[in-house]
Amino acid sequence: MGGYLISAFGSTVALFIDAITFIISGTLVISFRHLTPARAETGASVRADMREGWRVFSSYPWIVVTVAGFSFVVMVWAGAQDVLGPVIALKHFHGAKSWAIVLTCESIGYVVGSLLAIRIKIRYQMRFLTVISLTLTAYLVLLARPEPLAVICVGAFFWGITLDLWGALWGTAFQRTIPREALSRASAFYGMGTMLLRPVGLAIAAPLASLLGVGHTILIFAAVSLIVIVSMLAIPAVWRMELPESLSENS
Repeated sequence: MGGYLISAFGSTVALFIDAITFIISGTLVISFRHLTPARAETGASVRADMREGWRVFSSYPWIVVTVAGFSFVVMVWAGAQDVLGPVIALKHFHGAKSWAIVLTCESIGYVVGSLLAIRIKIRYQMRFLTVISLTLTAYLVLLARPEPLAVICVGAFFWGITLDLWGALWGTAFQRTIPREALSRASAFYGMGTMLLRPVGLAIAAPLASLLGVGHTILIFAAVSLIVIVSMLAIPAVWRMELPESLSENS
C-alpha cells in the first residue's frame, strides 16, 4: 500500500496517511487501559524503579546476552533495509514500487511466523531463534549483490518469519521467566536494549556506502550479523536456555 500511495499521490500524502494510522492505533490502545489493573502505589521513585528493573533484568544472563546481541542485529538490519534498500531499489529495479514488494513479502513472513508460533513447541527456544536468525545474513547477502527482485523477496520473506517467531517465542520466554511484579520494569530495559543501536545503523549506513559502496557496506553488515549470531550461540547461557513446561508461580 505504501508503494502504491507514493507512486500515485506522492510521498507527502503517503506520510500523512501513515501519521493518521498512528493516531488510530493510539486511540485503540488507550481503549484497552481498563484491562490492566492499577498498580498499587509503593512510594518508590522512578530511580528506584529503574534500579529494581535493572537488577531483575541483569540477573538472567541469557536475557542480557540475547538483548545485547539482537541490538547489533537490529542495527545492521535497519541500516541495510531502511537506508540502503531503497537506494538499491531505485538504482537496480523500479524504485518505491519494487521496494514495497520486498517489504510486503517480509510482512507476509510475519503472518506465516505468527501461524507457526501457534503450532510449534521448541524446548530450547533461544538456541532455535538464534540459529534461524541466520536468515538475516542470507537476506543481506542477496541484497548486496543484488540478486533478482524475486530472490530478494524470498530472503525478506524468511527473515519476516524469523522476526515474528522472535516476537512470539521470546515474549513467551521473557514473561515466563521474569516475576510478574517486575515485568514492566524489566521490559523497559529489554525494549531499550533491543533498539539501542538502531539509530547507529541508520546513521552510519549512508556514510559507509559513500566511502565503500552500497554493496560492500551491506556485505559488512551481513558479516557483523553472522559474527554476532555465532557469538551468541557460543555462550552457554543462550545455548542451554530451556523454557519450563509450565508457568512459574511468579509469572
